[in-house]
Amino acid sequence: MKNFLENNQLKPETLIELFGQAPVALAVLKGKDMIVEASNSLMLKYMGVNAEVIGRPIYEVQPLFNSPKFRKILLNVYENGVIHTGHEKRMTLIKNGAELTSYYDFTYSPLKNTMGEITGIITIANDVTKQVLAKQENEKIEARFRNLIMEAEIPTIFFKGKELIIDIINEKAKEYWKEKHDLTGLPLREALPELFAQPFAEILKNVYRTGKIYKEDAAKIMIPQGDEFQAVYMNLSFKPIYDSNGEIFGVLNMSLDVTEQINAKKLIEKNEERLRQFIAAFPLAMSVLRGPEFTIEMSNRGVSELWGKNNRRIGKTLIEAYPELENHFIIGYLKQAYETGRQIQIKEIEVKLPHFEKPRYMNYIFTPIDLGESENTIVSVGYDITEEIQLKRKLQESELRFKNLADTIPQIVWTAKPDGEVDYFNERWYELSGLPKDEIHIKNWKEIVHKDDLKNLEETWKRNMETGELHEVEYRLEKKDNPGTYHWYLHRGIPIKSDDGKISKWIGSTTDIHEFKTFLKQKDDFLAITSHELKTPLTSIKLYAQALERMLKQEGYEKGAEYAGKMGIQINRLNQLITDLLDVTKIQNGQLPLNKTVFDFDDLVSEVAEEAKISNGNHKIISKLGSTGLVEGDRERIQQVMQNFISNAIKYSPNKEKIVIYSHTDEEGNACFSVEDFGIGIPDNKLEKIFEQFYRVNGDSSNTFEGMGLGLYISSQIIQRSEGTIKVQSELGKGSKFSFCLPGK
Repeated sequence: MKNFLENNQLKPETLIELFGQAPVALAVLKGKDMIVEASNSLMLKYMGVNAEVIGRPIYEVQPLFNSPKFRKILLNVYENGVIHTGHEKRMTLIKNGAELTSYYDFTYSPLKNTMGEITGIITIANDVTKQVLAKQENEKIEARFRNLIMEAEIPTIFFKGKELIIDIINEKAKEYWKEKHDLTGLPLREALPELFAQPFAEILKNVYRTGKIYKEDAAKIMIPQGDEFQAVYMNLSFKPIYDSNGEIFGVLNMSLDVTEQINAKKLIEKNEERLRQFIAAFPLAMSVLRGPEFTIEMSNRGVSELWGKNNRRIGKTLIEAYPELENHFIIGYLKQAYETGRQIQIKEIEVKLPHFEKPRYMNYIFTPIDLGESENTIVSVGYDITEEIQLKRKLQESELRFKNLADTIPQIVWTAKPDGEVDYFNERWYELSGLPKDEIHIKNWKEIVHKDDLKNLEETWKRNMETGELHEVEYRLEKKDNPGTYHWYLHRGIPIKSDDGKISKWIGSTTDIHEFKTFLKQKDDFLAITSHELKTPLTSIKLYAQALERMLKQEGYEKGAEYAGKMGIQINRLNQLITDLLDVTKIQNGQLPLNKTVFDFDDLVSEVAEEAKISNGNHKIISKLGSTGLVEGDRERIQQVMQNFISNAIKYSPNKEKIVIYSHTDEEGNACFSVEDFGIGIPDNKLEKIFEQFYRVNGDSSNTFEGMGLGLYISSQIIQRSEGTIKVQSELGKGSKFSFCLPGK
């Protein structure tokens, strides 16, 4: 324009006049004050004013033009000669007294004179509101289209252009290509080459080319899973998408995964075939009957052999195939199962057939199956129980003989079901209890058991039923001839097990042991009295022995003093034996006192370990002690157990140099104590009896060790009554490790 002005010596307004008919808006702003020097009608229309604005500053024309931002833009063009352009800029101008928003493309260019000096600004503008609004509407439509695809509940992909570029793919579709990165923007050939190699690429191309919709149900697609391919079945739809000009610009693919349904259908077909094979091979008489007329759909050889007819009756009704069943009561049961939908069982029915010499006995099961069809199906299973009936009759005869024999013996004899419910007593029970011979009193037989013995009886019975072990327990029963008087009985039961190891019955006896228990009490009383009577003279003898030892040492008789000292040791052993016997008696009578207090387990362990180190000269006592905290129990009795463990470890490892004492807290928070020796050890078959009363390990290695086998029995009773656990680990020839744990506080 500069050259044009220079060459033609035209004034700016003349130039404006020449462009008055131009399709764009033009205006000239002069000077730093931006005076509107000239404007064509289109520019005046855009600004919503008339020609009266000519000669006025542009800043007065519209409030928008007076904004600091607009002023800054114009000054930058005027002062620095920088051209400023705007594309689809949104402007809100006041026209006819109202705000009107429009969109414009515009250019602000510096206007120079012949000397190259900037004298003003030429503005060129074009109203693009229609294009912008149309573009925005298209963007909204595209956004809705994209959102519909992304939010679809089924796999959906939009392929764009001839290259089938993946333009939109939702999350449901991405789930099938988890190992791929972002597929958006890639052609199908590049993004999913494994799918491109399958027929679907050609289908997509054909839809794009012809505009014909393509649909296919249960299409098989091979999807990569690691190094292998997995078959997926889809209901597919490929639909062409048109632009505003009616031209195809893409293909929309929507898929519904029906893999589970297809696999289920295949499984049903496979299962139906398996069912046919199963029925054919089933060892019992089995048939499938359909509808109220009981049409035979399947039938195996067992049915033919039972009824003495061939198997060519498929498709016939039951009455057509077997006329002899007309008006038979079996038909009534079949109808009942069909009409009610409930399984019907018929047991031990007598069947007379001409091809059998004698009547046969059968069990039948009619099971209705609702297959969702108009007619239900009945599965009929029949099996011959003739031999079972014969065996049952023999068993009944055998049971009668058993009961007659049981009534002749002096003990109480009983039997029970696998769940422990007593179902039989012999005559001795009724003579003792005086209870009636009825089912109710058999079930309530425990009502004559002493209330103090009932809990132990029930717990033992429950445990033995769970483990299948021999049941043995002692309890008292009330005598009918002397109410309130109880006698002791030994209750023993043996589980009868089937071939698979399950309990089928319990058989037991209840024996009067009252005289034996009375004798044991007299024995315990005798031991208690004798022990107490021996304590006093033993104490005196011990004092005399100690005095004699001191006197002989003072007189210089060292040998005599040594003998006196050994006598004291033996007196201590005898005294400990008496103490153990007293403890055993108390335990058996339930009278072992436990003075429970809360004490520091660590302190007690340290005390016992230190005492062992001082008093023992033959072994090195090694302590490996951890923190255990507080426990509740009888401190002296727990100390007794620890000392027993240590003395046994020393006794049974005479040729070894050390024993190890441990303490720690286990995972359940229990305080634990252990003593390990490296002596003779205990055979595996003896371990379970090691804590029994008077039990000592037999064998060459232990014959030389003294003791009555009471210490570990007493220790186990103390720990058990303290709500703790006790155990032993041992290997013959390598040593033993005795341990106990008490609940922590």
